[in-house]
Amino acid sequence: MVVVFFYPSKNIGGVQTLFYRIGKQLSDSFDVCYVDEIDGFYTQSGVRDFATIVNTTSSFNMFNTKDVVVILPPSEIIKAKKYFQGGERMFMWHVHPYNTISFIPGFNLFTKFNKNKIRLLLNVFYRQPFQKLKALLLLAIQKKSLFFMDGANLEVFDYFYSNNIKPKKLIPIPVFCPKHEKKTVDISGEGQEKVVWVGRIEHFKASILDFVIQEFLALKDVRERYIFVVVGDGIELERFILKYKAYPCIHFVGTYSPNQLSLLLNENIKISFCMGTAALETAKMSIPTILLDAFYNEVPDTYKFKWLYESPDFNLGKVIDKSVHGYFLGEKLLNVFNELDDREAEVSIKCFDYVNSNHNINGITKLVANSIADAELTFNDIPDFEGDSTFRFVKIMRDFSRFCRSKGV
Repeated sequence: MVVVFFYPSKNIGGVQTLFYRIGKQLSDSFDVCYVDEIDGFYTQSGVRDFATIVNTTSSFNMFNTKDVVVILPPSEIIKAKKYFQGGERMFMWHVHPYNTISFIPGFNLFTKFNKNKIRLLLNVFYRQPFQKLKALLLLAIQKKSLFFMDGANLEVFDYFYSNNIKPKKLIPIPVFCPKHEKKTVDISGEGQEKVVWVGRIEHFKASILDFVIQEFLALKDVRERYIFVVVGDGIELERFILKYKAYPCIHFVGTYSPNQLSLLLNENIKISFCMGTAALETAKMSIPTILLDAFYNEVPDTYKFKWLYESPDFNLGKVIDKSVHGYFLGEKLLNVFNELDDREAEVSIKCFDYVNSNHNINGITKLVANSIADAELTFNDIPDFEGDSTFRFVKIMRDFSRFCRSKGV
């Protein structure tokens, strides 16, 4: 059997890291292949040591469709359908709450609204393709081909589609979990303990990063004790650098390679603020890890912070929309630092134990391997979405807008 990972990209991110890791583990039992951009992430990451690579410009006729399973997020189904012959089976891994609607033209405009309005917009302006999509996804569950990384993804899916179809299966994001104790070395020689953010600086992560930095700077004693290191790149990085250039305690260091990140996390890190896979990366290093939520809009002043190990159903961050203004579980930032002063070692151990118990790659690899064998949905089951008149119109307008921006119009 050939297991093909479809998420071609030139960037490093949670999905790319997930597919790299699980593919390497599966290569002991399956032939593994990655679809990648020319000089893309997988090509640069050395997957040829255990897998083959097919560029997006190449043909996929090399595979026997009766013996191929394609692992991909639901957001990639339209793009992937163009590359495969049709009979290949699918393993869709729902790894972002909006994974099943993010490929719809105009989606970036939808994110400014709450879930009620997004669902209304889909039913009004995209009624026919939305009904097709709903039927496809429910069929995927029946054919044991759709899986969810956590309860937050499942909750949003149920809201947009249906909570009546059973069973739905959770397969958490995996990480390697060697026994690890929190380090106290200062590799950089800067002499101060560090607070870290690891993640992109754009879209749904930008607002919460801004909120965390503002909360940090508001605590005079805290900002004098620690350096806040922001690891990550993104379209809003330059805006953040300009906004916080007057604060020498805030360091924007850009994207780090896995080795660079490992070196940083082995330094004297007091606490990390992350969501998604990044939260697992810091917690597995026994770093006290605050799990953040995603916001496409401004973060409410009532937002509070919680430890990763307090998260249920493998949740690695929820998408909080603008309709939420009420009570948040957790603590204000000052209380978080006070808690660390009292019981840092205990929090450190709890963060590591949570990851090791719930996200250890060895157990999750077995779950994926068993699920691959049972998956029945094929690309032939995917209906035509792009032929829909609304899809075509919005796509034409989007492409025209991009062309105008490229010309400075």
